[in-house]
Amino acid sequence: MPSASEALEPLLTAAEVARLLGVRPKRVYELAIPAVRLSAKSLRWRPSVVQAWLESRSE
Repeated sequence: MPSASEALEPLLTAAEVARLLGVRPKRVYELAIPAVRLSAKSLRWRPSVVQAWLESRSE
């Protein structure tokens, strides 16, 4: 069984997700990709969730 630190994915910022998707950071929030809320003003995204979201939108 992997340790907790090995199982955790690095979390991405809106700017990092935007770079991956080729959009502006503001658009990442508008797309409503499931995110992790770290505080009232801070969201982060798991790479695996972004990938799954993107694949679900493929035609």
